[in-house]
Amino acid sequence: MKPLQPILAFTGSVLLAAFILSCSKTSPNLDPRDGSVTFNCCRIAQTTNGTAVRNFTYNSNNDPVSVQSAVVGTGTPNLLFRYNKKGQLIEYSGLYSNGSFEFMHVYGYKNGRITTDTTYTLGPYSNPSAAFSKRYSYLSYDALNRVVEDSEIHLFPLTITNVLHYNYDVNGNLVTGAVAGYDDKMNPHRTNKVWMLVDRNYSVNNPLGATSYNSVGLPLTLQAPPKFSLIMILGSFYYYGSMSIAYDCQ
Repeated sequence: MKPLQPILAFTGSVLLAAFILSCSKTSPNLDPRDGSVTFNCCRIAQTTNGTAVRNFTYNSNNDPVSVQSAVVGTGTPNLLFRYNKKGQLIEYSGLYSNGSFEFMHVYGYKNGRITTDTTYTLGPYSNPSAAFSKRYSYLSYDALNRVVEDSEIHLFPLTITNVLHYNYDVNGNLVTGAVAGYDDKMNPHRTNKVWMLVDRNYSVNNPLGATSYNSVGLPLTLQAPPKFSLIMILGSFYYYGSMSIAYDCQ
């Protein structure tokens, strides 16, 4: 495993000296709400939701390359992440064992930032153009490098346009949808920029429902709070009832 080099340890709206690890560094020049700030002393290694167990693997840059599911099926595909030679994410797909995909996101860049997200739904991995449906999303960011708007064009079965907004409170937590509130600990999305991007969730803290934490404040057990949207939509992060998370920490 490549040594993990942290950028920042944080929670809430202030930097925390409480997160003390040998790899931790804090800086008053970094805003913990910023989408380019990650806490990568720990990375997600495994999630368990009932009988659904998923194992995470990473490349030499500590970015995810796959999430393997013990049971592959609708709603629980294996996840694949592909990067270009610059280390930029260019594809995020949910794959079945028969060579087809549940979804495929293909990302386009402008000035080093993802600005387009082309999504294919239900099709053969070898020929995405044969997918059942296709959607174009044009991403807008705020001054804190968070995706705050998706302008969507759905091409099938009808051509429909839609605009999604992701709003954050002063502490840097997502308030889009019915929110039950947040704790003062670190959201696991913050362990990697890929999780924040694909989920459109840059929250600094966890929605209420975490029942235990590790030594740096990352949740070990989560209960799904009622009437809360956009919580960990990413593959193995999509859960019902309760979910446990294991981390690989330096």
